[in-house]
Amino acid sequence: GGTLLVTAALVASYRALDHPTLLRFGLVGLLVGLAALTRADALFLAPILAVALAWRVRGPSTARRFALGAAVLGVCVVVLAPWIASRSSQMGGTVVMSSNSGSMLAGANCPSTFGWRLLGAWDFDCTVSPDDADRSELEVASRSRQAGTTYAREHVSRLVLVAPARVLRVWGLWSPVDATRLEVVESRTERWQYLGWAYDLALLVIAVPGTVLLVRRRAYLAPMV
Repeated sequence: GGTLLVTAALVASYRALDHPTLLRFGLVGLLVGLAALTRADALFLAPILAVALAWRVRGPSTARRFALGAAVLGVCVVVLAPWIASRSSQMGGTVVMSSNSGSMLAGANCPSTFGWRLLGAWDFDCTVSPDDADRSELEVASRSRQAGTTYAREHVSRLVLVAPARVLRVWGLWSPVDATRLEVVESRTERWQYLGWAYDLALLVIAVPGTVLLVRRRAYLAPMV
């Protein structure tokens, strides 16, 4: 669902550039908002596309460009507002999209992921604390965020190794077998993980000549990038 919605948002972005209207820019915000409800990190697309599209529009005044960019952000906020309000009310505190940032930071910044065994990966064991049973979900998230950021700050010299490994893992280019086994832990099927990895590599290879062709045609690549 998230992949389909992000793709739709990109297609809508180029259509909005062809005919820049508030309605078309608002559609981009709608699709990004819906994508963020399936995958929180899709939320980053809202400001990126708002700036990239408004900057590209030719002819209108600065005020018009600002209004078009604001349409993307405004509609996105409207789509997400009910979810944010509901989650914040249920959890007794402000929750923008989810409380997963705590476990994300704690699992990514700990001895195993800064060492060699899981360099640049994510470790579930690092997110668990014996005291969490007595804490609320928001308290656990806060404790995890603090633990993750503190460890990263105290071992900042290791980031020169961790950061490249993490980027390579994102693209499936660092220890793919190990990465696949880590994904299987999250109840995914190992066979499909391997097939997905091979499929991603094929797309990456095809994207190189595709990008070169678009550059030669002087296409606007910012939304895609």
